[in-house]
Amino acid sequence: MKLKALLSWQWQDYAINHQSKTNLWIHIIAVPIFICALFALFINLFSGAMLGALVSVAVAMSSLVLQSVGHKQETKQPAPFSSAGNFIARLLIEQCYTFPKFVLKGQWFKSVRRN
Repeated sequence: MKLKALLSWQWQDYAINHQSKTNLWIHIIAVPIFICALFALFINLFSGAMLGALVSVAVAMSSLVLQSVGHKQETKQPAPFSSAGNFIARLLIEQCYTFPKFVLKGQWFKSVRRN
C-alpha cells in the first residue's frame, strides 16, 4: 500500500479503534514517550552511545506494550498486520503522524469526553 493510501486508511477507522477511555489515556501518555524514545534512539546512534540506544529501544518497546494493553480494552480491534513491513509502516505512521493528528484535531478530547 502506498503511503498516501496507508495514511488515509489508518485515519478512516482511527476513532473507531480508539474509543476506550483507558486506551485513550494510555495513548496520550505512551505515544509521546515512544516519539521521544525514537528521537533519543537516533541521537544515541549518531553519537555512538550504544547503551543509550539500547535504553531508547527498551523505552520505545515499553510504550508499545502499554499501548497493546490499551488496545485490548477496545471493542473493535485494528486490522491484523499483513507482513513485517506492514507492521513497521503502520506502527511508525500511527505513532508519529496519526495519533498526533488525532490529538491536534481535537478527536482525542472528543472521544474522552464522549466515554
